[in-house]
Amino acid sequence: MPVLAKSGAGRACSVWPGGFSYGGARSLITTLWEVSSGHTTQIMQSFYRNLRNGMPKHLALTLAKRDYVRRVGDVEAHPYYWSSCVAIGSMSPVLSKGAGWRKPIAAGVLLTVILIWGFRRLQPDRSANV
Repeated sequence: MPVLAKSGAGRACSVWPGGFSYGGARSLITTLWEVSSGHTTQIMQSFYRNLRNGMPKHLALTLAKRDYVRRVGDVEAHPYYWSSCVAIGSMSPVLSKGAGWRKPIAAGVLLTVILIWGFRRLQPDRSANV
């Protein structure tokens, strides 16, 4: 549950998002009030699945909440259980679509290094003939 601090005219505000931002976090998913971890676990599992599919964070969270409401009974579908989860900061996708070329390039470089190393080990030692 977020820590609250006084903010002008007696209003309370959460200080955690600012602390994470100060620490370098570009985005944050948090809850506005305490909710059972069972409910938030279901939402977060769907949220991360959506992120892996390349969705922006706000859309991934929205679809995760909708999926949660469709799957649970009437009581758990009440907004109390799902509307506390909010996204703050950058909503850009976690993985860019252009990042798919990195693994094949890295594998190719690694394979080349292994082949060069292997061929050098198989060649006879020329320094012994001198």
